[in-house]
Amino acid sequence: MKIQTALPLLASLCLQCAIANATGVGPVSYTVATVPMISGVSAMIGTAINAHGDVAGYAYLSRGGSQAYAFINGAVELIPTLGGLRNSASGINDAGQVVGWSETSNAAEYRPFLYTQSGEPINLGTLGGRQSMATAINNGGVISGYSTVRLPYNDEYGSFTTTATTPPVRLNISPLVGSDSFAYAINNAGVVAGTLYAPDRSRSSAFIQTGANTQVLQTLGGNYASAVSINELGQVVGSSAIANGDGRAFLFNGTSVENLGTISGQANLGHGLGTPSYSGATGINSSSTIVGTFGYSGYQGRGFVYMNGSMLDLNNLLSPGESSIWEITDAMAINNDGVIVAYGYKPGQLIGTTLLLTPSAVPENSSALLLIIGLLGVILQRTRAFREQFDERTVAGET
Repeated sequence: MKIQTALPLLASLCLQCAIANATGVGPVSYTVATVPMISGVSAMIGTAINAHGDVAGYAYLSRGGSQAYAFINGAVELIPTLGGLRNSASGINDAGQVVGWSETSNAAEYRPFLYTQSGEPINLGTLGGRQSMATAINNGGVISGYSTVRLPYNDEYGSFTTTATTPPVRLNISPLVGSDSFAYAINNAGVVAGTLYAPDRSRSSAFIQTGANTQVLQTLGGNYASAVSINELGQVVGSSAIANGDGRAFLFNGTSVENLGTISGQANLGHGLGTPSYSGATGINSSSTIVGTFGYSGYQGRGFVYMNGSMLDLNNLLSPGESSIWEITDAMAINNDGVIVAYGYKPGQLIGTTLLLTPSAVPENSSALLLIIGLLGVILQRTRAFREQFDERTVAGET
């Protein structure tokens, strides 16, 4: 009897362990592709990615200055300014609409823009001041941003939302009179996330704005925090100071703020400074996979991906052969397929470019589950055959 019950128990335990392994995310490696370099450009930095893998960002021009670019459907182009010398893109939605900020023909005057490949960039206006910037756009065409609120001074910033056809509308982020707010992200439900400063600007907090309701998030013990990305679940990531002033990546999971830590066990990173002193999250997708940068204040960082409760150095996850080619210094954003837009360079070179990191899980869950079912079938067949032999021997009086 002991033998008869032990084998089904073993099969059950194997199934439980196998299913647990199959439903989790297995080891991940990333293949690397580059956004094509534009003629006359010395470096390109991607800042946003959509569901199709299209990218928006900015490029440093060989002649000096910078200019926004869009990489859509495999083609890359520079985005015209609103009359000034420089601009930068910060968001792109699934329709390929790009937003950012641009200098106008008036010196030190900046405006948010909306750009599609079918026309010139649209000036989205301000809340009354000279400086205004767009930061993100959702699939409904609603844009988040921030602006100074009066002329001639730039002494108060307010968050806004707008569209291509409506002027910026200031969000009532806080009842604190004279406080600055900066909207950095918006999801498809129109929920906005960003940073709120105290009136004396001595401290800051991350906030979430849903309709007319403001939720101010706790810091990780320090005097500042900033939210920079929000997913469709309403989860928010960014950076927050801990008690000693160092920055740490955080996740607001809907109920509480979690300290994501930094990567230990990688002392030095070429700087001889011990455990990295900061981390900051820059993007989160709907699977709650998070990307960002960790390292030492004042030194070059390294890109990370955070999944299954662990922060991992992207440089250690590149597919064989590519880890010796690229140095990933920043992970900027991630889409729902897990494709990461990052910045990196080849060792020995000082100038980098926009990289697209595409994940491949090993093993894939569906394949693993089929393998598990097959193995379980073999176990059960052998168990059944053993029982039949045991029963025949028992009937025959054998021991």
